[in-house]
Amino acid sequence: MALRLQPLFSPLLVSSTRIHSLHVCRKLPTSDTFKTVRCVTNPLTSNDQTAARRSANYPPSVWDYDFVQSLGCDYTEEKYTRPADEMKDEVKRLINETTDPLAKLELIDAVQRLGLKYQFETEIKNGVDFVYKNSSDAWLFDDLYATALRFRLLRQHGCNAPQEVFARFKDETGNFRTQLCEDVKGLLSLYEASFFGLEGETIIDEAKAFTTTNLKNMEGEISPSLARKVGHALDMPLHWRLTRVEARWFIDTYEQEQDMNPTLLQLAKLDYNIVQSVHRKEVSKLARWWVDMGLDKMSFARDRLVENYFWSCGVFFEPQFGSFREMETKVASLITTVDDIYDVYGTLEELELFTDLVDRWDINGIDKLPRNIKTCLLGMYNTSNEIGYWTLKEKGFNIIPYLSKAWADLCKAYFKEARWYHGGHKPTLEEYLENAVVSVSAPLLLLGCYFLTAEEITEEALHYIDKHPSIMRCSSTLLRLANDLGTSSDELARGDNLKSIQCYMNETGASEEAAREYISSLVHKTWKTMNKEMFECYPFSEPFLSAIPNVGRTAQCIYQYGDGHGVPDRWTKDHLMSQVSNKEKEEKRFNLSSAGSFSPEENIYFVHRSVVGPISGIRAMASNKERIEALEAGLGGVQDGLHKMEVGMADRFHHLEGTINRLSDLLLATQEPPLHGTHHREGHDWGTTGGILQNGKIGVSSIYLAMTRRNGSIASSNSLSSRELLKLTRTFREEGRHLSWANFEDELWARFGPSECEDFDEALSRIRQDGSLRDYQREFERLGNRVRGWTPRALVGTFMGGLKTDISDGIRMFKPQTLKEAIGLARMRDDQLTRQKRFVRPAPPLRAPLALPPVSRATTPTTAAPVRWLTWDEMQRRRA
Repeated sequence: MALRLQPLFSPLLVSSTRIHSLHVCRKLPTSDTFKTVRCVTNPLTSNDQTAARRSANYPPSVWDYDFVQSLGCDYTEEKYTRPADEMKDEVKRLINETTDPLAKLELIDAVQRLGLKYQFETEIKNGVDFVYKNSSDAWLFDDLYATALRFRLLRQHGCNAPQEVFARFKDETGNFRTQLCEDVKGLLSLYEASFFGLEGETIIDEAKAFTTTNLKNMEGEISPSLARKVGHALDMPLHWRLTRVEARWFIDTYEQEQDMNPTLLQLAKLDYNIVQSVHRKEVSKLARWWVDMGLDKMSFARDRLVENYFWSCGVFFEPQFGSFREMETKVASLITTVDDIYDVYGTLEELELFTDLVDRWDINGIDKLPRNIKTCLLGMYNTSNEIGYWTLKEKGFNIIPYLSKAWADLCKAYFKEARWYHGGHKPTLEEYLENAVVSVSAPLLLLGCYFLTAEEITEEALHYIDKHPSIMRCSSTLLRLANDLGTSSDELARGDNLKSIQCYMNETGASEEAAREYISSLVHKTWKTMNKEMFECYPFSEPFLSAIPNVGRTAQCIYQYGDGHGVPDRWTKDHLMSQVSNKEKEEKRFNLSSAGSFSPEENIYFVHRSVVGPISGIRAMASNKERIEALEAGLGGVQDGLHKMEVGMADRFHHLEGTINRLSDLLLATQEPPLHGTHHREGHDWGTTGGILQNGKIGVSSIYLAMTRRNGSIASSNSLSSRELLKLTRTFREEGRHLSWANFEDELWARFGPSECEDFDEALSRIRQDGSLRDYQREFERLGNRVRGWTPRALVGTFMGGLKTDISDGIRMFKPQTLKEAIGLARMRDDQLTRQKRFVRPAPPLRAPLALPPVSRATTPTTAAPVRWLTWDEMQRRRA
């Protein structure tokens, strides 16, 4: 969520009797604390039409909420969670039993990058402690890769790792040795480690500059797989990336590694989809809430529910924090709407009244506001009370006073920016950033994060939060600067407030490019301060401490390529769809009619993959109807055309083969001159066999030899076959038609082909799958093309009834309406069963009890009955 948040409060609105302190709980009347308020004002009394209002022309949401509400939870069933638990035990054993320090670090790094850290917190901590306390460092000698990996993981887990460990890789002049460029893997490891540096660490700064320059110069000189890793790191370092985003990328990368662990890879895929199923359920519920609130109908504001849910997933994606994601998404969505009210919709008088009502947390006087602003205020009021009620019920603490104060501080910061805009004030960069610490909404979001994730809420922690400690200010600054770098041009085009880039330009006279470079340097500097603060002692729980930098990481992900939250017009629809549809085949999930542009690739692509598209390649069945429809649409009807062609060709060859066999029988038995030479009247050369296929010629010869072997002569068959040929020849001669092989084939097919007495309906109704699904489908389609009067429902029912039980039982719940859909479901189920066979461990063979050998009894050999060949006349009589 591009939390476009704004400035600090106006002193004119602060009443000396209404200033609230976070560490002093303000007691509210019982009737006002948790009551829900509904707007009953007549919309005709709204002054929406009388005020001149701006419009940001935000494009509508690219998400279809009907689809979002229909998302299923496919991977939460026991058939997925049980094998995942088994693999967890195996990975735990692997981490604990690995004794080689480098191997242990590489395993821990892979586990973390695959998004599995939350599953192995204890094992990872013990493994890092093992490496940290290992007194011998001989395994690190002159190994840049191992040294940098150890440095990065130790600092990531709060252990002391001095920068001096990299001094051994410098030459006599104090520069990093040029030979290090030959070790691309080590250079990349050093690059990632350099982003864990602190302010004043010159060796780390030099390492960052050295590795960045040399890695950029290696393009085209290294292997494609290594080039992909280098490009990924240069795009954004690992330390700044979101765990969930990195996991999705690293799963594909780790799968190509030669030394990858299959169990770990399979667990990562399965865990990713299990967690995604939890996310799907949550966002589906939130979509219903958003639509019921009616805030999606406010055309002046950004409709960004799914993007706001992504923000909450960026802070905490783990399944156990579902309540946090639900509540935080609601708060973030309301923040987005309130931000747009202050930025583009409300007049200065309306904003002043709105700010005052929020500051007093009082809805009296709400009727003076226009309808849209009134609806938003009531949504804020009711949602905050809902969160307060949940926290009071679950944790026994009334958080309403703290939430109301945080909302008031945010609105005051917004109002200050509104006054800057309407007054034409141009703040300095320092003045702007001081207000932005609050207006960016991070304090409100982090306060909610603390309340919703802390096992025990303490006054000491609330006191620290009230003072906006340095670690929280770093998070707010990262959010603000990332937002400005991504949205500055768009917001200036709309006529919004100046951002940090413009403030620096106005203050120093620098160009926009120079200003952007300076703001980017502030991002690096802020991360150094954040790294330092992570080593400080705060009275916060471990989850809350990890959430603070995640807010900054989420912002950098959202705004990496532009305004991924507010103005999704930097990437064309075709470019985005090529990125999504090629990988997920889910393009129909986007509302393509909503403008011709979308959010930046990294934003939409992640949200789509995180909430919509599971990872393929795990041994599990895609089990919701939407995914099946998307797959069918992605195939574009090619499969259907191929099957029809296959069935048609099979039928054609079948008919032709029968025709040739009958023709061969007739020709060889006749021995009439017209078939062995040139027809005197027609002048046709029968000896060339016209258009008969080579296989047909062989068939003719085979039948001839067989008949000769049986009868010694074929003269006995001359009577019947000759009569048929002479009759056909005479008929063509009388009608003045040319007797060719094509005409002969048509007449033979009419004469000897299947009659109307053959009951295809009966054959279709009795068909059963005895072999493979493909053979069953081919035979069903062959018979289905010959029946008449069958309804689509009857065809589907017959097809389903003939399937094997394990296939039909697995797809009956979807109630397919067409034969095409039933076939598609059956194929997916058949593929799933095939994959699951690899998952099943073979049962040990049953040990049969020992038994005495059977008593042999003499048996009298039986003589086989003699075989007698039938004569041609006997064969004809039996056929008759």
